[in-house]
Amino acid sequence: MRRKNELENRLREWADEYRQRDDNHGWQGISPTAILVKWGGRPPDGQSQPEHATPADEVEQAVQALQQQKDGFRAAMALRCEYSMTRCAEEHKLQKLRAMGLPMRRTLFYDELWVARTHVAAWLRIPASVELPVAEAV
Repeated sequence: MRRKNELENRLREWADEYRQRDDNHGWQGISPTAILVKWGGRPPDGQSQPEHATPADEVEQAVQALQQQKDGFRAAMALRCEYSMTRCAEEHKLQKLRAMGLPMRRTLFYDELWVARTHVAAWLRIPASVELPVAEAV
């Protein structure tokens, strides 16, 4: 289990918000049929939202920047998978990534997750981890 810190809180908020969004930026997105049902036809145009209106949008911007880097796509997808599928077993997450054409073993998954978390922390200018108290560090 991860220790609660600012990065972990931001990532959880991001996952919670982007799982709920209708703009297909999150892991699962929304089906075209669901959009038609929601709006009773095609959705209206011109509903612009301010860029990075919430703290979750800042995290999404960091993840998208990582995703655009040469070797960052795998790490970004591992992060999306980890935080969007919180109730799923580890093997199910790895199967989902394999289905996307990103086969990886458990160790590589956690290495990529570390890279992504470090990138997001640097982007947001917050610590990537919390120092353990001396009593716990021993």
